[in-house]
Order: sequence, then C-alpha cells, then structure tokens
Amino acid sequence: MKVSVYKPDQHTDDRGNFCLWYGDSGVGKTATPLQTMEDPVMWIIAERGQVDLTIKAIQRPDIRLMTAHYEGWDDLLAFIYNVDNFKKIKSVHFDSLTHIMGIHLADEILEENYESMAKDKDVDKALTMRVKMSQEGFGTMSKQMVRLMLGFEQLTIAGIDVHLTARTQENPKWNRELACAPALAGREFGKDMKGFFDFIGLVETRVDESGQVVYPPYVSCDDNGSYLSKWTGLKPPGGVIKLPFNVKKMLDYAHGR
Repeated sequence: MKVSVYKPDQHTDDRGNFCLWYGDSGVGKTATPLQTMEDPVMWIIAERGQVDLTIKAIQRPDIRLMTAHYEGWDDLLAFIYNVDNFKKIKSVHFDSLTHIMGIHLADEILEENYESMAKDKDVDKALTMRVKMSQEGFGTMSKQMVRLMLGFEQLTIAGIDVHLTARTQENPKWNRELACAPALAGREFGKDMKGFFDFIGLVETRVDESGQVVYPPYVSCDDNGSYLSKWTGLKPPGGVIKLPFNVKKMLDYAHGR
C-alpha cells in the first residue's frame, strides 16, 4: 500500500467524474447531458432510440460524437475495460442502467439458466422458466453490475467523465425507505451502488408560470432522505435542489472552476 502526504498545491485535478442521472421517461435525462457535457462524447446505447432525432432535439449540431450499441454483456464489458477505445474521449454517456440491468442482462442470465436446466431434466413450463429469475440469478446480476461499475471507474481514473442514466421507481425493493430512486432489478446491487458515484441527481420536469414544459429540466442532488441523491465537492449557496440541469456548469462549480 502506497502512503503519501497530500499537498493541495501539488494536486492535479485530472480524474473524471462518475455521475448517475435518473428520472421519468421523456423528462430529458438523456438529451440534456448530451447537450451540456464536454465533448468528444462516446454515447453507449442500450435502449432503443433514434440518434438523429436526439441530436436534432439538443440543437448541438457540432458535437463531436461517437456511438456504440449494446450487442451482448461480454462484449460490453470487453469494450469498456479497453481504455484504448476511449482515446481522446472526454465524456461517456451510458443509456441506460435500468434497461441494461432489467432487460438485457436479466434476459441473458435467464437464457443461460434455462439452457443449463433443460440439459439436466425435462422442462414442462418452458415459457415460465425462461422468465423466472432465481436467487442465484439475482446474485449473478448484482456481481456483473459491479464489474460494469469497476470498468467505468477505470475510465474516470483515465480522466474521463462518465454519465449513466436510469429511470425512476417508487419505493424501490432495494430500499423501501426511499419514495423515489433509480429503477434497478433485485436488491443487492442497489445497496452498494451509491458508493461508486460522485454525483447522483433526480431529474424532474420543469414548467413555467403558464404550465408549459420548458427545458432544461430540473435536477436535484440534495434531498431530505426521500429520494436518492449525492453531491461531491463545492456546493452552490442554497444547495442543489431543482436547479436547471447543466452538466458542465455543475461539475465546474463542484471543482471550483
């Protein structure tokens, strides 16, 4: 273990930020970070979406952008753990944690379990067994998600900002005390998840005095304990409650830039 004396005047702020932004579908948690994060950007897409329409919506035609589409869990991990894939990239945008965990990864685990079970014995209820997650399956899911987080951590060590999105869930199973939190499958991963991130923000619709929806949406990284949030670094006067969502401005303020 290496021990050294911390000297502020010799410290270089070159580590990237690890951020999670969650909100309802359509609130702007995908488009707004793309609109306000530093480029070049690597957008890793797990959900179905139309890149052209999103880029038109954010009105940032000059954004330096690369896209990668999910094709399998092993391929995803291999891609993220290879830092060479992110040369000259400043920001990674991963969309979304909810979709990758609850649909893609869950489906691959279920398929693997079903194939293993079918080899050992006859299965009467094939369709039922293909969608029935065991405790072992949920444990596998949690461990695999930790592997994904550690891969993203490697990118932050390399100086890259990593932004993940998730949908919201009321009274999540992994923490019943929360009224609102990121929608995650199972119980275990959610308990450990907060420790990975520097910033966690709830993204909410913003309306004007006439009741019309306006952009950018609000984001809150402070709370009263009713929803998941986190803020690291210098904090604006009054805290981070329902501020206009701008990734670059928020990170700049937190770092004193």
